[in-house]
Amino acid sequence: MILEKKYFTPQISTLSHNLPLTLIFLKEWSLIKFTGTDILQYLQGQLTCNINNLTKNFYNLTAYCNPKGKLISSMYIFYLKTGIGCIQRLSICHKQVTLMKKYAIFSKINIIIDNETIFLGFAGQGARSTLNLLFDKLPNEKKKIIYYKDSTILHFNLPKERFLILTNKKIKDSLTKKFKNKINFSYDNQWNILDIEAGYPIIDSNTSELFLPQETNIQNFNAISFNKGCYIGQEIITRMQFKGIHKRKLYLLFGKISRVPLSGEKLEYKKNTNNHWTIAGTILSACALNQGTVWIQAILNSSLKKNTIFRLHNSKKDNQITIHSSCMQN
Repeated sequence: MILEKKYFTPQISTLSHNLPLTLIFLKEWSLIKFTGTDILQYLQGQLTCNINNLTKNFYNLTAYCNPKGKLISSMYIFYLKTGIGCIQRLSICHKQVTLMKKYAIFSKINIIIDNETIFLGFAGQGARSTLNLLFDKLPNEKKKIIYYKDSTILHFNLPKERFLILTNKKIKDSLTKKFKNKINFSYDNQWNILDIEAGYPIIDSNTSELFLPQETNIQNFNAISFNKGCYIGQEIITRMQFKGIHKRKLYLLFGKISRVPLSGEKLEYKKNTNNHWTIAGTILSACALNQGTVWIQAILNSSLKKNTIFRLHNSKKDNQITIHSSCMQN
């Protein structure tokens, strides 16, 4: 029996400043494990961050790109008790492993998907003080990741302090029983809205290999090294950076619409010059909030102005969807 389904109905997502203490059951993430004597050398040639700077006290946001410099997936990379782990979206996990194994033929490295690890988010008012009652130590700004018995805990400070717990079924069931009727329970959409607030790009299978990493905002989280040397897509990524060519950017949009858009759907805007609707960009993720409001993370043309009005591509006249842009992520 899946305990969390017994105890609650998924809630509408809540922004960080109003979020009560919440345990979040995450089903849309996956863990890839790398072991072997060549893992550092191998990953240095695969990912955008500088693996040589990775330490056991910190995780790093990074990207895996194709030879054309387009982002296949974004992920968090960190040391495990044995080897190195990467957390990325579940929808893209198998594709990523298949591609990585192609480049690992001549390296002493093992790449496996961990299907046993369970992901829990812990966020909201009093998150740290409550977790302190359960874990003897917790990560913080100076030590972003800790390993406690059978759990690994990652610390996030954006948009407000929250924790990502990698654990097993026994501990998950124990936490579920302990917090029954005491705190809020939720699912992936709640974690997603916090990522959207923070500016972390949410790359799923529908948006994989569509954008350069700089277009997704990850360079603002130290996810790209522009001087570490060669990696897949490095030449194009570096050239675009030093030429200052940024045709698209990550935007945060919000408004009241009739349905929650899907990842990969197109947005269009009305040009003042000819009154025609023109493609503006692509939706990465969207979450419903209270009172019919939807927040959308999208990559749009960088020339668009704040408060531009959008709609979903090919919306019917009687179901026109408009969204007002705000809080652009640079």
